[in-house]
Amino acid sequence: AFTNTHIGGGQLKRPIFEHKDPMQIDAGSGILVEGATDLAITGNTFTGLDTAAVKATSGAAKLLISSNLLTECGRKLPRDSKWIDLGDAKSSLVKDNLGTE
Repeated sequence: AFTNTHIGGGQLKRPIFEHKDPMQIDAGSGILVEGATDLAITGNTFTGLDTAAVKATSGAAKLLISSNLLTECGRKLPRDSKWIDLGDAKSSLVKDNLGTE
């Protein structure tokens, strides 16, 4: 699972957003695919993330993103941002994810 201390309904178990030690901040992030190829991301849970659940940069190709559960992702992104953003990834498929924005 990729998450912060999300417990559902927009609530956090440990709501720390500022701290002198960055490791204490309650921020979750997803998967960043930097130019990788031949990759499957399946069967994961992404909840309460500040970022997209999956984001690919240029050069990524042959990605399969399927059968994942997404809830309250992209909290620090613009409202219309995709939770699964493959950009210009070639020969890739996003299918059967629940909660995808």
